[in-house]
Amino acid sequence: MRKYIFPLLITLIGIWILLTVFGNLLSFLLISVVIASILRPVTDYFSRWVIFGRHFPRGLAVLLALIVLALFPVLFGLLFVPLIAEQISVLGALNYWDIVETLEIPIKNIEKFVIQYFYNDKKEGFLIKEITQAGIKFAENLRLASILQDILKITGSILIYIVSILFITFFLLYEKDLLRRSFLSLVPNAYFEMVVTTLYKIEKTLGNYLLGLLIQISLMFMMMAIGLSIAGIKYALTIAVFLAFINLVPYLGTLIGFLFTIFVIISTKQIENITHLNDYSFMLFKLVLVFVPIVAIDNLITQPFIFSKSVKAHPLEIFMSIFAGATIAGGLGMLLAIPVYTVLRISIFEMKNAYGAYKVFGK
Repeated sequence: MRKYIFPLLITLIGIWILLTVFGNLLSFLLISVVIASILRPVTDYFSRWVIFGRHFPRGLAVLLALIVLALFPVLFGLLFVPLIAEQISVLGALNYWDIVETLEIPIKNIEKFVIQYFYNDKKEGFLIKEITQAGIKFAENLRLASILQDILKITGSILIYIVSILFITFFLLYEKDLLRRSFLSLVPNAYFEMVVTTLYKIEKTLGNYLLGLLIQISLMFMMMAIGLSIAGIKYALTIAVFLAFINLVPYLGTLIGFLFTIFVIISTKQIENITHLNDYSFMLFKLVLVFVPIVAIDNLITQPFIFSKSVKAHPLEIFMSIFAGATIAGGLGMLLAIPVYTVLRISIFEMKNAYGAYKVFGK
């Protein structure tokens, strides 16, 4: 077994170098593999069509599947158009002088408190003057040309990422098992059976996991849409779509979704009198009545069922993997923690089996 330690270390160092140097390319490939896995059943369905006695061309089937994929973000965006339009109309109708006059009284009260207990040498009006000067200074330092340049640069990078991912995804779907054949061609005969078994189990497990996530998103959307509609919240469907997808981020997703819902309620004037604390309290009470039971059902029933059936992992394993993912890569790490942990666990388990069953690590 000792003679395999050095090659294993070399392999780990090589993987680290690949991740460091070719991190972007590997991330493109990983995202493309996930998208291809989702679209493969759709592509196979289209390619089985028979038109004028001939099967639908594989290339056109792939393009049609990618168009179907593109429809989802378009429909997602259309859901938010009415909400964004109302936000713009609300901002356009604001009387900023009224806002200033409304804020002037509490600012003066704060100013009196500060002068009385901290700055006795200051005169009345200094706080408003400081705030005004800070606003003017901020506006002077705000370089619109630089901001526009950064926006264009980010937009260009995003377009390059999207085109690269779509290009890789197209060929992964067009040439079935292209990646698998290329990878297996590099595997020595002694390890072939172990690697094939590992790949099969990983594909099956991740496929079940993706299907489970789709079910979780659908259930979350339906429960939130019904709950928010009963509570009388405007844009219940739009908010429910956002909540269903943001819930994929473990633990933090629920908090972000709750804050987003409060923001929508306040910004669309769903509270009759924004100066009355009772109106806020009643709205928060309704939201808590909606969120608490739904989140409890999701965390205690839906998620454990999905994880136990798809990745066959103990809840403690899931928690530790999510915590490790958050430590390494923040929110993205939390999102990818379970799939990455599943791949590593299956790989290690199969290597352990191979040591005893396949004799690939013989003396």
